[in-house]
Amino acid sequence: MTTEREPQPWLEVLALVLAGVLPAVAAAEVLSPTAAVRDGAASAAPAAGADAATAAERDLQHKLAKLYPATRVQQVRQSPLPGVFEVTMGPNVAYVSADGRHFLFGHLYDMQQQQDLTALAKASGPAAQAAAPPPGSRVEAPAANVAREPSAKPSMADLPLANAIVERNGKGSRTLVLFSDPECPYCRRLDASLRSLDDVTIYTFLIPILGPRSQVSAEQQWARSVPARAAEARAVLQANLELARKLGVRGTPYMLRADGERMSGALPVAEIDNWLKEAPAPVAAATGGGERARRNVSNGG
Repeated sequence: MTTEREPQPWLEVLALVLAGVLPAVAAAEVLSPTAAVRDGAASAAPAAGADAATAAERDLQHKLAKLYPATRVQQVRQSPLPGVFEVTMGPNVAYVSADGRHFLFGHLYDMQQQQDLTALAKASGPAAQAAAPPPGSRVEAPAANVAREPSAKPSMADLPLANAIVERNGKGSRTLVLFSDPECPYCRRLDASLRSLDDVTIYTFLIPILGPRSQVSAEQQWARSVPARAAEARAVLQANLELARKLGVRGTPYMLRADGERMSGALPVAEIDNWLKEAPAPVAAATGGGERARRNVSNGG
């Protein structure tokens, strides 16, 4: 006789959130229809709720220590999803069930706030804090496996533009360097809006940071855009990842302009346009891996 397990809908909902299909806030409402009632009670007694959350976090940390003694768990925090905890293990972040049995590795997005919560957790987690200098001191170099912005601005002359896909809008006298993951929903949104940005040359470095599917999509996009170098796709992407790590790129989309100033996120095209206008006089155009005009696409992809 088999015992039927109680269904765990949070696993399916969490999978949708990690895939970028369902916002975290909506997921919380799906999993907890009495959230409004709880919120009212929490506002009346916030301290009790905080104590309960802390107790649950401590309980899971003890369970994980017993279940996986060889794994160093540095931090356990309640995630935005009920019953799911954000667990930091060195440079890795996982989303774990309260019993410590089920782990999900991937990026958790807040679609309403347009934030990559996993990237934020990594940037502010124990590994990043341990690598941070004392208050008032100058940051000299990022620690291994911790992406942090360097103090020096990158120079266009130092960028391996041969590993970038080039797209020219209009005359292309302005320069925009973009780090993008083909599977990132914000990157796709930004790419669509950049089509209306005039007089700019865009150098796109593909960086597959969201898992195996991103790797496949990036290889295919590179092969379509630069068919003469299709066989070099994996080597190019690996070099791009190393470049992103060196520059302190924590997520996508991530932009650089000609003078090395940085900006990230799927921002309105008008804001990007004004940001580019603030740059000094443009440098001479460089050669990328493959070029296409957005209004007359010749290479496909």
